[in-house]
Amino acid sequence: MASDTSQPNPSWDTLDSKLALLRKTKVFGLLDASVLETLLQESREVHLKEEDVLLHEGDTSKSLFVILSGEIQVSRGGKTLTTLHSGDLLGEMALIDFKPRSANAHALQESLLLEVTEEQFRNSVGSNPEALWEMLQILSAHIRGLLSSLEQDIMSLRTFTHDLKNCLTPLGYAEFWAFELLGNLRGTEHEHRPRQGWDTAQKCHDTISSVKSDLLTMVEQGLSRIKSKQVVCIKSEYDMSLLLEETIREINMHKHLDGKRILIQNNGISHRGRFNYLDIKRVVQNLLINAGYVTEAEGEIHVFMKNVGDRLQVAIQDFGCGISSDIQEVLFKDVYTSKPDGNGFGLLSCREIIEDLHQGRIWFETEQGKGSTFLFEIDRHPAT
Repeated sequence: MASDTSQPNPSWDTLDSKLALLRKTKVFGLLDASVLETLLQESREVHLKEEDVLLHEGDTSKSLFVILSGEIQVSRGGKTLTTLHSGDLLGEMALIDFKPRSANAHALQESLLLEVTEEQFRNSVGSNPEALWEMLQILSAHIRGLLSSLEQDIMSLRTFTHDLKNCLTPLGYAEFWAFELLGNLRGTEHEHRPRQGWDTAQKCHDTISSVKSDLLTMVEQGLSRIKSKQVVCIKSEYDMSLLLEETIREINMHKHLDGKRILIQNNGISHRGRFNYLDIKRVVQNLLINAGYVTEAEGEIHVFMKNVGDRLQVAIQDFGCGISSDIQEVLFKDVYTSKPDGNGFGLLSCREIIEDLHQGRIWFETEQGKGSTFLFEIDRHPAT
């Protein structure tokens, strides 16, 4: 938090002036003067200059801020959500649900705020029904605003997904051209011998076909979810070893994996199971890319498989720096990413696929300075 308390506005110097400002705020303006005086004496003042940052998205602080004077802009992902003024409250959601901050906040002009902790809020507002009722109204308005914004985002996503499907059409042409090239390299007559490069062209054609099929399936599933249709997770019997080998072959040139060794350690036992091939491939892709991001150049990533009773377990181990304790509690629960080009949805997608669509389990084990292992288990023979 960037703030300045050395040269506050002179109009904020006295207890009476601050008390007058606090009486004009939402929720707290309904409290008795004695309660407000105690709150002013016990709470921390935050003085901000223009452009000073108050909160960052993902912060784990739990305080509520009362804007006594000034103007605060709230944004997320570069998009302005709202502008708050004197009398407004900021950060009330984190105070109640104890989750990381969902937005950024900075001062548009010199501002004075009062930081109220959970204990101070309970002591001052907890026994005042009228103040609590106003807080409920504020939370309701906040949630309605978020829902409205979410509806707009879903509509934009729906349009984007639909257009993405159209953009995949050239992949079909590329597949056809690769097939023609493959035919020419193989030879136009039965007695012709394949030319040099035929096997590489074959791999190129197969990769284009596989990626096109996967992307189209993902887009169709995405459109179905956005349209609130029930998505049926169709499962068939597959060999997990083949899935892992295929996935590694397809993404080993990814910028976070290029030059790094991915070693599959198989104990020689068959690792077959019934699952949705594309969905499990997406999980493995996400976990491998994450592991690659924390792996040093020319480092190794280990992949393990084993049968655990009636379940099939896959583990992806990196030897990076480990996961810090403050991040561990939000993984698989909230949108979080440490990659500059990430969007934070990868692990949420993994959790949905493993736990919701396959009724399995996904978790991680980590040790500071030694690395992390992400594991998932799915039933080998799930009930139909």
